[in-house]
Amino acid sequence: MNPGDIESMTRAADRYAPVFARLSAEARDSGYTLFAAFYDRADSALNSTMEEDALDYEQLVTEDIRGIPANVSPKMKARNERLRANGFRVTSSEGMPYIEKDLAWVGPRFYRYLSPVMKAYVEQLRAEADNRFADDAAIMVTSKEFVERTIWWENFARGHRAFTLYGEAERMRKLYLTTLLEGVDNTSVLDYESNGLSTYYDSAWSYLATRYPKSEAAALIVPFHAAWRRSDTAAAGSLLRTYRQQGRVLDYGSDSDD
Repeated sequence: MNPGDIESMTRAADRYAPVFARLSAEARDSGYTLFAAFYDRADSALNSTMEEDALDYEQLVTEDIRGIPANVSPKMKARNERLRANGFRVTSSEGMPYIEKDLAWVGPRFYRYLSPVMKAYVEQLRAEADNRFADDAAIMVTSKEFVERTIWWENFARGHRAFTLYGEAERMRKLYLTTLLEGVDNTSVLDYESNGLSTYYDSAWSYLATRYPKSEAAALIVPFHAAWRRSDTAAAGSLLRTYRQQGRVLDYGSDSDD
């Protein structure tokens, strides 16, 4: 199948999903990972051709995303309907429209065939895609939600080491944990006005320590938080470097902790 053909997603789902019913739960999950890989390739192919199809996707962003009435052309409406019918939607990041997977489309076609673990994994991805974590280098969720997602991925990865997509779940766990420790450019751990710890991360780290004191995330963040609270950025930086060297967080090669 051609991943650049929108309708290929529905054809793939119609072809493969019923076959899963005759397989074991493990085989069904493995089969779904093949479909998910094709879904990813189709997503990349569609985005790579956005400039070539000469359509004004900004019309959809203005109306659907920003909630501002727009004069959407018939051709753009037809394109949007085809995308929606085949598991995609138009959204935007940093003011630029792009096409993304709509995982709500997956549920009715595959959930009944998937193991509870795979279903939970896909459903978490869907929920997070519908409530985007960050955009334009800024965190977009509350500090409490940030912690809850971090713990969800920690519990999922630690509880399902034999999971077909364990490597991806572990990557998500480390991504959330690393970001909770380091922050991002436009939601920084450092409050540049007070030159101290930002209230966002102070709140997040306090909530983590209180709500999930025995978590691995808390084991790393509690001493890090203590260093920040006493304005000992050297100690905080040393801890972060140690966590990177131990492989407990991702290493982006940042010098921000120095």
